Amino acid sequence: MKLMKRRWLKRTGLLLLGGLVVCLLLSPIPVFALVAGGIGVLPANPDPAKPLTQSWFMYELNPGETKQDAVKVINDSDKTVKLHLDALDGSISSDGGFGIIDDPKNNVDIGSWITLSETEVTLSPRQVKVIPFTLTVPLDAYVGDHFGGFGVYQVEEAAEQTVRVAPGATAKVRTRIGVRIYLTVRGEKVWSLKLIRRGFSSVKRQLYLLLGVENKGNIKADLNLRASIYGVFGFYDQAEVELGQVAPQRKFLKSHPWPGEKAPYLGPYLLIGTLTDTAHPDLAQPIRVIIPMFFLPLGPTALFILVLFLLWLLYQFLLWRRALVLASAPVVVHPIKRGETLNKISAEFGLDWKTVARLNNLEAPYDLSGVKQLYLPDARGERRTDLKVESYFHQIGRPFAIFGAWVLGKVLRIEKFKRTRKSEPQRKAAPIKSEPPIVRSPALSRASSYLTAIVEKGDTLSSVAKHFKVSSKEIIRLNGLKFPFKLNPGDEIRIPRKKK
Repeated sequence: MKLMKRRWLKRTGLLLLGGLVVCLLLSPIPVFALVAGGIGVLPANPDPAKPLTQSWFMYELNPGETKQDAVKVINDSDKTVKLHLDALDGSISSDGGFGIIDDPKNNVDIGSWITLSETEVTLSPRQVKVIPFTLTVPLDAYVGDHFGGFGVYQVEEAAEQTVRVAPGATAKVRTRIGVRIYLTVRGEKVWSLKLIRRGFSSVKRQLYLLLGVENKGNIKADLNLRASIYGVFGFYDQAEVELGQVAPQRKFLKSHPWPGEKAPYLGPYLLIGTLTDTAHPDLAQPIRVIIPMFFLPLGPTALFILVLFLLWLLYQFLLWRRALVLASAPVVVHPIKRGETLNKISAEFGLDWKTVARLNNLEAPYDLSGVKQLYLPDARGERRTDLKVESYFHQIGRPFAIFGAWVLGKVLRIEKFKRTRKSEPQRKAAPIKSEPPIVRSPALSRASSYLTAIVEKGDTLSSVAKHFKVSSKEIIRLNGLKFPFKLNPGDEIRIPRKKK
C-alpha cells in the first residue's frame, strides 16, 4: 500500500512539473519595467498587437503631429512615497548601451517635445497612478529615429543612499527608474553606416573584437557581425556577435569578447566577416569586414628574447677570449709602405682584416694614415707587452653605452630645438633638418687626389657621399661602380679629396 502511494505521489509531481514548464513556455512576452525600492513605471496604454509596447513607448508620427498618451507610475512598497517624473532625451553610449540624460534642462530632442500633466505625485502604498502627457513632433524635426524616456525618482532625502566610493570617501546615490520612448518621424529614411575602426586584441587568451562605426543616416542601426577566422593552415573559428545599437549621427566604438575559440598562441590570422543591420534589413547594405591579426604571446616572446640575449653574451665572451689569445700570441712587425691599406696587407699575409684591426686597436674607418707599422700574428715573432685587452664587462657594456648616448643626444637636441622656438616665437619655423651621421675620420691614403675608407655595415652610397660632403657621381666615377651601386661591408672605396 505504501509503495502504491509513493508511485502515485511521484507521478503527480511529474505531471505538475511538466504542466508548469508548458505554462512557462506558452506564456506571452513578460513585462519588464525596471523596479527598485518598490517603485515602477510602465506605459499606460500598450498596443496588444505590439508586445514590446507593454514595456516601451513606441510611436511612428509625422512632423507636426500630436500624440496623446499616458504613463503609469507604480508604488509597490508598504509606505507612502513622493515621486518626481521627468521626460528626458535618450542617449546611446559609444559601446551601444541605451540610457537617458540626467537633467531635463539639457533636453534638445524628444524630451522637450513631451508635456506632462504633472511632474510630482504622492502615492499611497500599493497605489498606481496614470499621468497623461502630450507628445508634439515639431514641423522641422529630422526624419528618422529619436530616443528618450521617462525618469522617476523619490523626492525625500531618505531615498538617498550613502555608498563608499574609495577609502575615506563616500557619495550619496539616488535611484532613478526609467522607461524607454522610441519615436520614428515619418519621411524618407536614410541608411548610411561607415566602418571607422577595426582591430583585435587578446587578454589571457580571450579574444576581443574592436569595431568603430559611424552612423551618418537618420535611423538607428542594430549591428550584428557574422565572421570567420583563418590561419596559415586554413579555417580556425566562426562566430556571430551582437554588437548593439548606434544612434543616428553618432559614432559607435565597442570592444566585444569573441564568443568562439580562445586566442591562438602564435602566428598571423585573418578575420573575414559581414556587418549587418538587423533593425532595417530592407534598407541596410552588408559591410565587409577584414581584420588582419598577429598573435605573439608575451611569455614565450620574453623567453625567446632572453635566449637571444644569452647567446649574444656567449658570442661576446668568445670574442673576448679570442682577443686575449691574440694579445698573448707571437707577432711580427710589418712596416707600412706607400699605398698599402688594411685589406691589402691582410690579403697578402692570408689574414682576416678584422683580426688585424682588432690586434692593432684600429677603429672604423680603419685609417692607416699616421700608422707606421702593424703587428701581424706569426709563430716566428715575439709576444707583445704593450697590448691591453679591455674587460669582458666593459666589452658587453659598450653597445648599451653607445645607444644610451645616442638617445640622450636626441633628447638634448629636441629640448634645444624647443627652447629655440620658445625664445624666437615671431620667427617662421624652419623645417627640421635630419641629423648628420656620426662623424668619422676619413682614411687618408698616400695618394693626394683621394681618400680611402672601408665600408661598414649599414653604409650606402648616398650616406657615404653625404658624410664626406661629396657627390655620389664622383664616388661612382672614381671607383668604377656599376648599377645598383651596392656597397658591401669591408670594401675599400676611394673618396674624392675636396680641393681647398
